[in-house]
Amino acid sequence: MSILSKAEVKRERVLKALNHEEPDKVPITDFFWTQFINNWIKEKGLDKNVDIYHYYDLDLLVVNPNMDPKIKKPEIIKRDEREIIYKS
Repeated sequence: MSILSKAEVKRERVLKALNHEEPDKVPITDFFWTQFINNWIKEKGLDKNVDIYHYYDLDLLVVNPNMDPKIKKPEIIKRDEREIIYKS
């Protein structure tokens, strides 16, 4: 039996769950808004560079650009007769 790294175990766990196979445990993840993370760090007295996903040993990292409650209005970067390019 091979020794798997922590990341490999998590990857295998998630893939098994996605393939309707039985993993060693149900994969766990969550989504955190920036303001929540800032408050969490302050209330727990943690280093400002702490990673909440590592702290709670979550299996998946959720990446959603611009998903905080204060969503910025898209800014037009370039506009011409063929296209409009927005930055969000």
